[in-house]
Amino acid sequence: MVILHDFNLDLDHFSLPDNLIKKIELLGFKIIDINKSSLDEREKCTIFFGNRIKSEDLIFLPNLKYIHLGCVGYNNLDVEKLKDKKIILSNSSNIVEDAMAEMVLTAIMWFNKRIYEIDENHKISRTFYNKFYKNLRLLSNTKLLVYGYGLVGKKTVDLLKKFTSHITIVKRDVKNSNYDFVINPTNALKVVDKYDYIVNCLPLNESSIKYFNKDYFKLMNPQSVYINIGRSGTTEINDLINEINQKKIRGTYLDVYDEADLEKLNPLKNNRILVTPHISGWHNEYWLNQSKLCLNNFIKYKEGYYKQLENVITLSNK
Repeated sequence: MVILHDFNLDLDHFSLPDNLIKKIELLGFKIIDINKSSLDEREKCTIFFGNRIKSEDLIFLPNLKYIHLGCVGYNNLDVEKLKDKKIILSNSSNIVEDAMAEMVLTAIMWFNKRIYEIDENHKISRTFYNKFYKNLRLLSNTKLLVYGYGLVGKKTVDLLKKFTSHITIVKRDVKNSNYDFVINPTNALKVVDKYDYIVNCLPLNESSIKYFNKDYFKLMNPQSVYINIGRSGTTEINDLINEINQKKIRGTYLDVYDEADLEKLNPLKNNRILVTPHISGWHNEYWLNQSKLCLNNFIKYKEGYYKQLENVITLSNK
């Protein structure tokens, strides 16, 4: 069986470890970088392992039967099309979510403690911090409005619950929840100004595209901060920057954004814009955990135990 992969970005997080390649080959698979694959190898490919495959790529992989994503999100794939083609899809849930939640906590503390206010023009002194005395709030008194109740949202809320009880979750279905305080998006719009942090953990779909725009940001209070670890397409960047520049909101932390927008964000010149290059899920145990997951799934797939695969999104009707 041929496995094609796209872990070819010359970054540790996106490079298959040599020992994992050897273990996959010992299982009887031939694993090849898709960028180095021949037409014959693409035609023989039955498994794709990676992050960047899209629905339009399926035409080049006519015998593909199984996709295992090294990430959590699968919005680049048409799930219904996969079902029609009887292609199994699994993702890497429960590997990166803890790290993403910790990044949200880091960003909140960065703003809560006014660390961002210090730059090369300021002396480190009590006199400087005295002007922010009334704004140095304890996290336990901080109010959070969290959008999205998927795996990332749940991990984020579970972590933040250890520090504050003032958390409201926004989700469409308010009935099926283990948390006491959940509201739907319509009711959330009525109370946005009551929260210190708006945390976006939303996937990208028809209802979330550009959901966070000037109309939304104008509902926030001037001391609130917008955090996005969901998808870049959920946010209208120009509107966000405009509100920050006019000091209508305090600032933002973004781990997701379009590369073309980085110059507009200009985080090196605006200390109220905190940006990281889509690395909120990175941690040094990723490949240890990923190896266990993918090897187990590849073995189960080869043996035909499709219903025993972990983290299945779509399952073939075989």
